[in-house]
Amino acid sequence: MRVLIVNRAMGTLFGGGEAFDFGAAGALAARGHRVTVITGRPLFGAPNRLEAAGVSFEYLAIPGLRRLAYLTARRSSKISAGLYHLDNWIFERRVLAWLDRGQKSRHFDVVQCCALFRLPDWLLSRHGIPVVTWLPGPPSGRKRAHLRKLLRRSGFGMFARGATCADLTRQMGLRPGVDFAVVEPGIDVPPAAAGASTAVRVELGLPPDVLLGITVARLVPVKNLAVLIDAIAIAQSRSRVRWLVIGDGPERLFLERRTEARGVRDRVFFLGQASRARVHDCLAAADVFCLTSSYESFSIATLEAMAHGLPAILPAVGYLPELVHRSGGGSLVPPGDPSALADAIVQCDQNRELAAALGARGRRFAEAFDWPHIAERLEEVYRSVSAPGNPHLEANTHVPSN
Repeated sequence: MRVLIVNRAMGTLFGGGEAFDFGAAGALAARGHRVTVITGRPLFGAPNRLEAAGVSFEYLAIPGLRRLAYLTARRSSKISAGLYHLDNWIFERRVLAWLDRGQKSRHFDVVQCCALFRLPDWLLSRHGIPVVTWLPGPPSGRKRAHLRKLLRRSGFGMFARGATCADLTRQMGLRPGVDFAVVEPGIDVPPAAAGASTAVRVELGLPPDVLLGITVARLVPVKNLAVLIDAIAIAQSRSRVRWLVIGDGPERLFLERRTEARGVRDRVFFLGQASRARVHDCLAAADVFCLTSSYESFSIATLEAMAHGLPAILPAVGYLPELVHRSGGGSLVPPGDPSALADAIVQCDQNRELAAALGARGRRFAEAFDWPHIAERLEEVYRSVSAPGNPHLEANTHVPSN
């Protein structure tokens, strides 16, 4: 099958949705599909250069309106939402123009979009290509209107996971497994005997006995990383804690200044955007994982941390309570409470046996999300929107087995 994956931010600001689409591209290619990824790149500066065996990447220049949307989120939600929608619209128009040039649309059997709604409508109307949109979070009112129209169209499908499934039922009356598919995240599960990596600790000059925590997230308002910095400042008198923050975003300067103001500049390491290999090396070196988000629909970053045997300290928001309940691999703290988070961090330091037990449970849970299983589920969704007789499909499409 010839698959086109469209993800606006994979080439600019990598996050959970981008990790899923990047992993999906590689897993589908490994199963014999021809996979192309279209993503955005900054007008100025270099994009995140992505590599995956058997996957072609196309970069389309787009303005930096998404970054402006994040920067204005705390001041005006309306302006932020307007910038976000305009950024998506520009990207969608450029994807459509790319497909129109040289009749590239004929090269694909199915298109997968991350949180895009106008592009599927245009593709179905102009080219008749089967399209699947997936939702990393609940749709806004404007997106819900697009979604209702799309769900009435032949050749369109949708999938979601985690808290988004409940949001779709509550907001729109949609039924999981009937009106949309449920596809849980996929991750690259490291070998069980991979062991801890000391290279990262040596690189940063860290003693072997410090408690090394890690957070992998975009540096944007919804991640609330100021809470983590405040918690480390509270915990430092009771724990030799150090922390890695992997990711980039418009709040980086604000967060770096906060570490100075709280007296923990030498305890928090901002490593910026990192390759997938680098992320896994850092997870292997760490002792505990933490998020401080105000909402998480599922959290691929948490699954990846659990796959490395890390106990997860998570705020009780979105799907995270259910994730802790299902996995048994972590603990919950009240959202926005640095004192409670500091206590949980100190407990992981003072009771390493308990932390290891939580990490082992999380590891067993995460193994079920290995990419080959999730790729099979994606293939089922693609086939459901690719009705027999559609002239755009290759005859006798073969899905190879592992």
